[in-house]
Parts: sequence; structure tokens; C-alpha cells
Amino acid sequence: MHTQEHSEKTKRKISEVKKGKRCSIETEFKKGKPSWNKGIKLSGDHIIKLSESHKGQISWNKGKKCPQISKGQIGRKRPDMEGENNWNWKGGITPELKLLRSIAKYQIWRNAVFLRDNFTCQDCGLRSGNGKAVHLEAHHIKSFAECSGLRFDINNGITYCVGCHVKNDGFRRIKNVA
Repeated sequence: MHTQEHSEKTKRKISEVKKGKRCSIETEFKKGKPSWNKGIKLSGDHIIKLSESHKGQISWNKGKKCPQISKGQIGRKRPDMEGENNWNWKGGITPELKLLRSIAKYQIWRNAVFLRDNFTCQDCGLRSGNGKAVHLEAHHIKSFAECSGLRFDINNGITYCVGCHVKNDGFRRIKNVA
């Protein structure tokens, strides 16, 4: 084992050699690939020994306080970075229809349609349950964009699963084909 300390000159040379170099593709992290120790079974004795070895060790953040200034800032909005003040502002390009779909009144309408239809697709009868999830969508029978007076009328809504919504919505069919 090498116990001699490197000189400052040697440390600089090592640093210069390593700068800009990357690990090979074979050794770098790959998303989705399980870790090397996944699935390795440990014996009961080994688990007990690991547990014993960690007992009494003090956590790295024990006794460290979160500064009061940080506590006040956690989760707080930044009004100085909203709207036109934001670096990524593009002049208020969010379409009116998208804004309408994000308001609470729209969410209430959507949930009321789902409740009325018992969270069941009205075309094929699919429903979430028994370990199977079905993504449901509330569809406007008369166009959301063209019939503004019926946007939040529960009788103008019907529950569809995604597949049936694509099948029954002429606009979506055209959009998906193109």
C-alpha cells in the first residue's frame, strides 16, 4: 500500500491529465439497468452483523439546524420570477382554452361527469378495479371551443376511456392520423 503523500506539483499534473476525460460507455451509469447488487440474497447472520455494525453511528445531519431564513423560503413562490419577469416568458402564449381547462370550475365539472357515470366508460363499459387501471376522460358532447355556454353543463359531458375517446371524437381521430 502506498502511504507517501503526493506533492502539490504531482497533484496538479494528475488533475490536468484527468480534466475533460469521461468514463467509458461500458462503465458509466445506465438508466433502467439494475444495480450490481440487486437480487443478491444475504444470510440472516450477515444481516444481523450489518445491523450491529451500524448501531451507534451518528447520522451526518444530527444536530445540524436548518437556518430560519431557509425555513421561510421552503415552498414559497417567487413573485419576482412570475409572468413577464421570468427569463423564459414568451409573451403570454398559453391559449385561452388551456387556461379554461385548468380552472377549478372545469375540474368540478369533470368530477361531476365521472360521478354521474359511476367512473365507467359509457362506450365500452371499462372501469378501474381488480388491479386494473383505466384512464378516463370527460368528453364534451357539444364542442368545448364552439359552445361556450355549455362548457360547464354536466348534461353536455360523457365519460370515455382513452381508446373510446379517440374513436368517438372526430377532432382527435383527424389529429392522430396526421
